[in-house]
Amino acid sequence: MSQEPYQIPLPPPPPSRATSEPWVASTNTPNTMKCISHENIFTSAEGQARKAYQWFIRDKRLTGDEVDDFVFISNYKPVKPIIQNGPLCGMVALAMASELTQEKVVSTEDIYDEAKRCGFSLQGEMFSALYMQRLASQFLDCDVKLVTLTSNEQFSGKGASWIVVKALLEDNLLLFPYDADKNHGPCQAKGHKAHWALVTGFFTAIKRDTVESHSLNCLRQDDEVKGLYYWDGGGTVDSDNKFVDILSKSADFKIYTHQGKSKYCGTWYLKDMLESNSNLLEVGPDRNSEEYVIPEGGVEEGLRCKALLVCPGNS
Repeated sequence: MSQEPYQIPLPPPPPSRATSEPWVASTNTPNTMKCISHENIFTSAEGQARKAYQWFIRDKRLTGDEVDDFVFISNYKPVKPIIQNGPLCGMVALAMASELTQEKVVSTEDIYDEAKRCGFSLQGEMFSALYMQRLASQFLDCDVKLVTLTSNEQFSGKGASWIVVKALLEDNLLLFPYDADKNHGPCQAKGHKAHWALVTGFFTAIKRDTVESHSLNCLRQDDEVKGLYYWDGGGTVDSDNKFVDILSKSADFKIYTHQGKSKYCGTWYLKDMLESNSNLLEVGPDRNSEEYVIPEGGVEEGLRCKALLVCPGNS
């Protein structure tokens, strides 16, 4: 008889495929903004993985025997969330990234002041991944690379999923532009709801028979949950990209995200995020483009199929 999987109290059900709480924007302007840091909302890597595990089982309606057919792998870097006050989503994501790259955390206010001084932003908006890369390179004590999420010669012609999976398996972070739905998860709104998120890890479920048993020896097993393993970042060997190849083909690969409109970690399907990112085409009709810094070529040239690769181990 198969052992029943470890059970923990279930969190509230997510409103859709994205998991985060609603948020009401402040009416304060960036000039008087003060972003809020929630130091008491801090979920451990193990706690976040067990939540994702339970969400997956419930979403797929798996029985105990069916759960045993899967291997669950997680890697999450806890972040103290910062809530934006005004249209500062990119700068808040960058400030949260600094928590994981250096001892001194960068303030959103300092990033905003520098963006205005450089002519990258007027109100805190960030419609250019290139401008974002320049700011990140200035404020983060590590390498920050602008990555094109299409078939990319830099990655031997591999596609977007492979690029993101490899980046996360190498213990990197991603700053990701996308369209945000009402629950802050990814949607396709042609760039009208453009937003930024920080990707700090991943959760995935793969069929056990697709993984060689000895490959699991390099993963750390959860102390309480059968079948749940932890990928401990860049120290885990994947020199031949076997795990990248396997995980990038998984329809159940999810990313852990933090963004400035919720104090909780989001768990979103990578496929949804990439589709949203590739659909960033234009400024929303309800926005006056004269009130923002729009790069040459517009939102499509500035954000579409682009992300920033943040490499904490390299400086």
